[in-house]
Amino acid sequence: MTEIILEPTGSSDYERCECCGENSRTVWGLARRDGGAHAAYFVHWTLGKVAENGAHFDLILGRWGEDATNVDRYAVSLEYRRAAEGRRSW
Repeated sequence: MTEIILEPTGSSDYERCECCGENSRTVWGLARRDGGAHAAYFVHWTLGKVAENGAHFDLILGRWGEDATNVDRYAVSLEYRRAAEGRRSW
């Protein structure tokens, strides 16, 4: 099995959201496999409020490199939420 290594490349903190008054953070980076980029990721959450508000994960997957274009990749967005009744299967 090939190992996937996450390489953080940046982060940004946001102060006082206009709608909720809370601070949030976004981190992003690359997922590398066999030395090359395999995906990019972005994760956003409200500081200290993941249990209440969850977190958002955006993944960009596909072919990377100098000869790759946008049509070689696709995006997936996931939302993490804690359910009051525990784990749920869909």
